[in-house]
Amino acid sequence: MKDAGMYKFRYNSTLIRQLFSVLFLSFTIIYMSIVIYAPSVALSPVLRIHKWWLVLIFGLCTTLYTCIGGLKAVVWSDSLQVLFMFLVNILGRHQDKNDPGKVCRQLGVLTLIVQGLRHPRVGGFGRVWNIAVESGRTSELFRFDPRIDQYNSVWINLISGTITWLASFGVNQLAIQRYASLPSLHQAQRIIYWTLIPFTVLCSIVAFVGFIALAYFYNCNPIETGEITETDHLTILFARDILR
Repeated sequence: MKDAGMYKFRYNSTLIRQLFSVLFLSFTIIYMSIVIYAPSVALSPVLRIHKWWLVLIFGLCTTLYTCIGGLKAVVWSDSLQVLFMFLVNILGRHQDKNDPGKVCRQLGVLTLIVQGLRHPRVGGFGRVWNIAVESGRTSELFRFDPRIDQYNSVWINLISGTITWLASFGVNQLAIQRYASLPSLHQAQRIIYWTLIPFTVLCSIVAFVGFIALAYFYNCNPIETGEITETDHLTILFARDILR
């Protein structure tokens, strides 16, 4: 697996290879635009930096380390990102008013769950789950209605998830490049299986953080109270209040 490109092996037609290359570039441009723009919008009110400056900073930083380190830099940055998201996002220490010696470690998304469930406005796991049930969030997970003109159902998740995962892990050039960086085909196959479980766990964790945020802001819309002006800032406001 010495070549990181897949199109010249997959298709014999030059026209088809060029067509898929154009489609891939178009998709990547749109995807990367969203990936850079979304955190810029969310972090703008927190960092007090205009979102377009953040877009420029994020774009330049990622372009710089990719040009310097190549595929190895991309893989390392992905690995470190996972560690920060799951475990080691230690933001530092501050003195708690009730316990001056307390060390407050804030460990990524897992801390949002732990600190969120302990927050008085959230009220623990029982209240989080009850609000999720009452608001209809959980009913969509068990809806077997076959109609396609609805927001969510088991069948919509199953079909769309299968298509999305096959596209992301099977025929995506970004994934193929990572597989090709491994020493053998067997290791590339193994890494796919090792990826599925953490990816599923991460999606479940993020969804549960959404349940906690729902309980935190239940009957208290921060847009109506004037705390924020856009729904894009909701997650950052929730994290700031929970981890404060």
